[in-house]
Amino acid sequence: MTKACVNTDDLVVHFDVSPPTIRRNLNKLAEEHETCRQYGGATISFGSVNVAYNTHKVMQQEAKNKLAYALLHHQNPRTVTNSLNAASILIAGKNFLSS
Repeated sequence: MTKACVNTDDLVVHFDVSPPTIRRNLNKLAEEHETCRQYGGATISFGSVNVAYNTHKVMQQEAKNKLAYALLHHQNPRTVTNSLNAASILIAGKNFLSS
């Protein structure tokens, strides 16, 4: 796995914004699990990362649910998912095909 480190001061100069703006944006990215926040900057990991099941099951949940609802409008969708929320949406849909 490769890591890239960014420094708040370097980002301030690069984007020509204030330090609080950079810190807010880095904090938001950390909340979205896009970066790992640390004093004076953040790190970004590239590659696969093992995540705890309780964290993993809620990641991208909104996107999974949107996809499930979109599939309801298709005739006979065949879907493989390990998302119980997405599966329950599909099962409840009138066009769900059980095989």
